[in-house]
Amino acid sequence: MKAPLYIEVHQLSIDMVNASEQDDHKRFKSAYKQLKKLCLDNEMGDLDHPLQWEALGDFSEDHEQRLLAYQKGLSSARHHNLPEYCASILFAKAESFLEADDIDQADQMAKQAREALGQCEGEYEQELGIAINEFLVKINTTVRTEESVDSSQ
Repeated sequence: MKAPLYIEVHQLSIDMVNASEQDDHKRFKSAYKQLKKLCLDNEMGDLDHPLQWEALGDFSEDHEQRLLAYQKGLSSARHHNLPEYCASILFAKAESFLEADDIDQADQMAKQAREALGQCEGEYEQELGIAINEFLVKINTTVRTEESVDSSQ
C-alpha cells in the first residue's frame, strides 16, 4: 500500500472516530463521504487496496452497505494475495452478521476467517486468531442457550 493512501485512510478514520465520540454527525458524514469517494476513485485501479474498503465497511451504518464494502475489500485482498486482509475482512463480516442476528452467516464467516488466517504468521494474526476463536465460542454458546430455551418451552 502506498504511504499517502494509508495516511489518508487513517486520517479519515480518526476523523470519523472523533466525530462519533463528539456526536458530530455532520463531520462524521463528511469524512465518511470522503472515504467512500476515495474507495470508488481507486476501485479496480493501481491504488485499490483492501484497507480502504475495510475501513469504509467498519464505518458504514447500514448492514448492507457494510457487507458491500467488505465484499469489495475481500475481492481486492484476494486479487493482491493478502490473506491477512481476507481474514480480517471475513471476521468483520462475521461481526456484522452477528449484529444483524444472522448466527449461521456469522458462524460461516468466522470459520472462513479462521481458515484464511491459517495462511498468515505474525503477532497481529495471533491476536486476530484469538478474537475469532472467542467469537466462535460466543456464537456456539448463544446457539446452545437459545436451543435449550426453545426446547424447554
